[in-house]
Amino acid sequence: MTIHAFTPTLAIIEPRGLVVRSLDWYRSSETDVCLARVNRSAFDQAGRILKLWDARLWADASEDATAPANLAVVYSLSGQLLSSDSVDAGWQVGWFGEAGQLLDAWDGRGTWRRSEYDGLLRPTSIFEISHERVERCVERLVYGRAEVASVLHNQSGHLIQHDDQAGSQLIGEYGLTGSMLERTQHVSAELQPADWPSVGNENMWEPGVGATSTWRYSSLGNVVAQTDSLGNSQTYAHTVAGQLKSIAVRLKDQIRQPIVRGVSYDAQGRVESENLGNGVISTSRYREKDGRLIQHRAQRANGEVLQDLLYDYDPVGNVLRIEDRSQSTHFFANQKIEPVSTYQYDSLYQLIKATGWEAASINHGPIFPGFQTPPDPSQLANYVQTYTYDTAGNLRQLAHVGAQSHSSTLVTAHSSNRSLPQLGDKPPTEEDIAAGFDENGNVRQLQLGQTLEWDSRNQLQQVRPVVRESGNDDSERYIYDASGQRVRKVRITQARAVTHCCEVRYLPGLEIRTNTATGEVLHVITVRAGRSEVRVLHWQAGKSEGIDNDQYRYGLSDHLGSNTVELDREAKVISQEHYYPFGGTAWWAGRNAIEASYKAVSYSGKERDATGLYYYGLRYYAPWLQRWINPDPAGEADGLNRYRMVGNNPASRVDHEGLMQRPPPVADRPVSSLRCPGVPPPVPDRPAKMGREPFFTAQSSSHSSEKPNFHAPQVPSGLPAPYEDLSLGSKPLPLKNIRNVSSSYESWVVELSDTEWGVHKDFSSMTVLDAHGLAKQKIGAANEVFAYQFSKALNLNIVPATVIRPGTDREVISRYVDTIVGDVAFNRQQSSLYVFDFLLNTRDRLDDGRNGNIVFDKSKRAFAIDHDLILEPGFEAISESEITPDMLAVFASDPVTMKSLSETDWDLFFEKHISPEFIHQREEAKSEFLSRISCIKNRF
Repeated sequence: MTIHAFTPTLAIIEPRGLVVRSLDWYRSSETDVCLARVNRSAFDQAGRILKLWDARLWADASEDATAPANLAVVYSLSGQLLSSDSVDAGWQVGWFGEAGQLLDAWDGRGTWRRSEYDGLLRPTSIFEISHERVERCVERLVYGRAEVASVLHNQSGHLIQHDDQAGSQLIGEYGLTGSMLERTQHVSAELQPADWPSVGNENMWEPGVGATSTWRYSSLGNVVAQTDSLGNSQTYAHTVAGQLKSIAVRLKDQIRQPIVRGVSYDAQGRVESENLGNGVISTSRYREKDGRLIQHRAQRANGEVLQDLLYDYDPVGNVLRIEDRSQSTHFFANQKIEPVSTYQYDSLYQLIKATGWEAASINHGPIFPGFQTPPDPSQLANYVQTYTYDTAGNLRQLAHVGAQSHSSTLVTAHSSNRSLPQLGDKPPTEEDIAAGFDENGNVRQLQLGQTLEWDSRNQLQQVRPVVRESGNDDSERYIYDASGQRVRKVRITQARAVTHCCEVRYLPGLEIRTNTATGEVLHVITVRAGRSEVRVLHWQAGKSEGIDNDQYRYGLSDHLGSNTVELDREAKVISQEHYYPFGGTAWWAGRNAIEASYKAVSYSGKERDATGLYYYGLRYYAPWLQRWINPDPAGEADGLNRYRMVGNNPASRVDHEGLMQRPPPVADRPVSSLRCPGVPPPVPDRPAKMGREPFFTAQSSSHSSEKPNFHAPQVPSGLPAPYEDLSLGSKPLPLKNIRNVSSSYESWVVELSDTEWGVHKDFSSMTVLDAHGLAKQKIGAANEVFAYQFSKALNLNIVPATVIRPGTDREVISRYVDTIVGDVAFNRQQSSLYVFDFLLNTRDRLDDGRNGNIVFDKSKRAFAIDHDLILEPGFEAISESEITPDMLAVFASDPVTMKSLSETDWDLFFEKHISPEFIHQREEAKSEFLSRISCIKNRF
């Protein structure tokens, strides 16, 4: 018997169809007895969640009625979420206006935030009162008016100036489709929090003209050119299908250099090979039956292999083994050291054991192991790491057996997931843990003597690595824009009577790094080239000896996006890095230490700061603790344990922003879908202030705080289905109600009018239709079009959750919506949707148990659905034996549906709506589709 045998997840459902308990069976060894772990949910009479418990706290609550729930929420009489109380993140309270706009918000740290709006309900200013009890205007927003100056630059109605804590963004030009064409960034002259006046804001800027970046787009909305504030340009070429074909970079006053010479794709739009500008060819192979990546290989033009990663998986997709065949097997100290990493999981798919190879030097905590130049086989060793977790998923102990064996223990609070490492023989007490976090769950101290300071939005503001009695401390300060993205990093160090400043400024496609101690002024041009990231280092002053100016550094990554090999323009190795499962560096080497020290991107493609923390965009991650240092700003999006990293499955899952774990992007997200660094989408992105501003809805974005446009986009005449002939059901819910019942991670419903609505979806479902109504852009879009046409033919009225403005590949509005605020009790098996799922062979129902990809009407019927994958041959989402007579009866309740099922020529229907180039193994898919149709016909 295996660890995973007889360990199903069970759901206990009450008469309203609400899941009140979920039951997981846990064991970590084949010989262990399965232990039940019960997660509990409590609902009110309207079916809304009131409290949530994980297995650990529910066990306490079962014995002690006063034990807290992980999350408790309170609603208004109108159903608006008023307050939440999390054992991890503290309490938050919001007050809303009649239109659902957030007016005031309070949190456990004593921060009071209030927002002001104009007549169109667009935010115009945001004020904060923190523990100093002094009100500051932390943001001001200005919009283009209906006047000649704005009309000439397409600014009318758009955000044209946004003052925030990093400075001011001035958007000087918009395209016809709403794409941002020009943006100027003025940074604040002071590092301290800004208080923006109503007039004269320019007096708070640093002197100068600011940093202006520009973009140009194709007719499909793809970025074709970007010029940064220093005059360096990046150009992008695309195929007729909108897929990225090549990238070139031209430094100011220099000739253009190719970064990516060519990209080839398979029939499903996945990258098969990339030809990089330094002659390296990167190829990927995928397993036919499930599409998983099984080999990632990079080699020089002469055939010399630089990277050759082979992957093995278990049946559900957990990575079991990774072998790097570009590395040699070594023998040292009676050990055979193979370039192989293995992973073992418990029945909940948490990593419990990992093996691999490492440097023989000290390598635990936030410090790097010793740098090797050249790589020294005699300084390598095998290691084994084992992990133990509590019932809430908190790491209790890591045991490392290797050249330098060690262990670490974390102690978790009794009534929350706040944890501190044990230092020495005495574990931290409940009082120690309480003192180690602020009221919102932010860690106060990184290591002994390293104090952390947090701003009013729960963003890490300052670290003091060296504290002196004189008060002249060394510090590193971080400054963020309104979206929560880091704009500046300023490190202050004291050297006798001299204070030195080392600063990084982050701009679109550019980093400006200065150091007063060395006189260095370094410009880093950043280019995302498919699965590789290219960084061009141009020194304006202070270049170190032993490194060339205008150095091109090509970073090769693994399936997680971790930078494992750096190459120069001649494809020679600059540095190599190997990682432990949770992101610590196990080994690194290179041709010289000076060059290697300029490596900025490491584990998961993220920047590692001097503190040892990885910056993910919305949170910081401590790899030596295997957890985040503050709660998830997306709330319970990634589970009730808001500190847990990727569900404790770091070899198989990634987190792009610090919000939620996902499968690695290599196999399912083609290079054309990757946004260029710093290039904002044409419309607002997912709000970065989730959790920092409780109950934030549409008032903020990663690149703009503009409220989404609620008017129907201009549609060219003659555009074929599905845009113009959507067959809508009953009147859609108001915006806030649809938001309350949909939890699709990357989609957000936009109310257009009383009779129209749309969902702007992430690029995986974007499409452009040809004259025959066939999808010509992405396989995800072809899924949506076919599912829509199929539901229309059956009179089921299930429209696709993607309605796009034609020709704009990145017309995106993304919002995360937490399922806990949903009030729809929906049983998929008791609706016509279940037989519909069977006929389409859709995988949606396997995603989560919470119907997160469905929007409902007022009668709680499925009104819209996002189909992640359909018609996949060789995969059975729902077996025929699962279709019961009751399900068939629900499906047959509409006579029009039955008439269409029996009379439609489904072979012809498939041929009409599925383009040969947009489905893998098309004939097999059609055969299985027709077989399922026949099966249901025969059952009737």
